[in-house]
Amino acid sequence: MAPWDRLPVPPIRLPRPKGLPWPAGLPRPRGLAPYTVERDLPVTMPDGVVLLADRYVPAGVERPPTILVRTPYGRRGPAALANGLLFVPFGFQLVVQSARGTSGSGGEFDPLGSERADGLATVEWLKRQPWFHGSFATFGPSYLGYAAWAIAAEAGPELKAMSLQITASTFRDAAYVGGSFALESTLTWTDLTHRQQRRLGMLTAPLTSRRRVQRAARSGRPLAELDVVAGGEPMRFYQDLLAATGPPTATGTPATSAAPSARSPRPPPSSAAGTTSSCPG
Repeated sequence: MAPWDRLPVPPIRLPRPKGLPWPAGLPRPRGLAPYTVERDLPVTMPDGVVLLADRYVPAGVERPPTILVRTPYGRRGPAALANGLLFVPFGFQLVVQSARGTSGSGGEFDPLGSERADGLATVEWLKRQPWFHGSFATFGPSYLGYAAWAIAAEAGPELKAMSLQITASTFRDAAYVGGSFALESTLTWTDLTHRQQRRLGMLTAPLTSRRRVQRAARSGRPLAELDVVAGGEPMRFYQDLLAATGPPTATGTPATSAAPSARSPRPPPSSAAGTTSSCPG
């Protein structure tokens, strides 16, 4: 569990809006916006692994709609704000789940690899809860957005909206920007996620990963060995990415494997919007 997951969730202070109409039926926050938190809700996956989630509930709102966020970066402390905590005073209940193998959730963290199956199982769990009132939305940037895209096509009619930023629905397009392998950003992100569950990993990795990757890239070693050069051991995600895309073709662009990849979810519905980046964050 990341150290900041032991921190309390910050209270929210919102200024009273001026000159803007307030949505009908929602309470108008004044000063401290109250909410309650249920921590470490267990969500059992089909393979028996238990993932943990926190639920934030606004005070004084009957039948609040739900926002679902799935993240590998922690649920509490500073991460709570990035996970959508600011929606809660506006009448939404927020469910934030830690991805497999992160922040107390069971299993092994396989970056991007488990988000479709685990996400859909979480949606089915969500629909069975007595406090779920028939509709939900997804939210988040980068990796959080990818986790939302991974379930979009199969989440059912209860999924009403998606607010995703700086993200992509398939990682291959992000790793091969314009047809060229984005080595620095891809391997840097792989190293960051590989180290984040270590003690103080989320604090030290951002300061050192890029420098390690740049040193590896200048080493002259084969592409398939650079994860070991940068991080001291093979990194499953990096090796899977190289294997799934295949060697470059005669034109210099990578040949995509014919086998479907767990990291490439089905095409999502066109009603949701998002933007792309070179790698998840």
